[in-house]
Amino acid sequence: MPKPTPLLYPACTLMFVLLFALGCGEQAPPAPPAPGKGADADAATSQADNTPAGTGENINIKADATDNTNASPSDGELDLNVPETFPVHDKAGRSPFPQPGEVVQTLIPPDRLTDADPFGQAIDPDNIPDVVPWTQAAQYVGHEIVVEGKVVRLGKSSATNFLNFSADWRGKFYMVIFDDLASTLDGSVEATFRNRTVRVRGLVEAHRGTPQIKILSMDQVQFMD
Repeated sequence: MPKPTPLLYPACTLMFVLLFALGCGEQAPPAPPAPGKGADADAATSQADNTPAGTGENINIKADATDNTNASPSDGELDLNVPETFPVHDKAGRSPFPQPGEVVQTLIPPDRLTDADPFGQAIDPDNIPDVVPWTQAAQYVGHEIVVEGKVVRLGKSSATNFLNFSADWRGKFYMVIFDDLASTLDGSVEATFRNRTVRVRGLVEAHRGTPQIKILSMDQVQFMD
């Protein structure tokens, strides 16, 4: 039986060493990801850093575990560049909406949207003058007041008589007397009212944008001359 070749022993030894080295050099399994550093967090970071195609703006993702006011079903919320403050309400002197982090202690009192004169000043129903000049009657639309003025012009349309306090009467305060009341006067409407200074109590109404008082009874009228 032939003896093994002397070179066979070194070759076997070298092969054993190589196999042992390959077995020991196998890569260890990766360590578990730290909290907040997993694949989901990497994906969110990658999404936040990417710019959507066709736009030049980034989409920022906010996650706030303490604020559930505008919470979405997902862990984060898209920031659509909503302003942090709201427009100021001039009447109240501040925004009607709570500001971020603000705790509202008292409610903002409501403002009346009626009883305002053309100059934007509120009318106090308990502080209306006893007598209002006809030039200021437009300020009191919706209120019953006493208006004083001198009738300088009269007009008539169908069964309606108009008492005007200015020759340039268009768009200005006037009074109305209907024919059923005019028929009870001792004289004509012209003879009764022209160039007379009167005080009339009545409700100021706006008819096609022009203030008027309807005289439905002569008890409303007081002649001052």
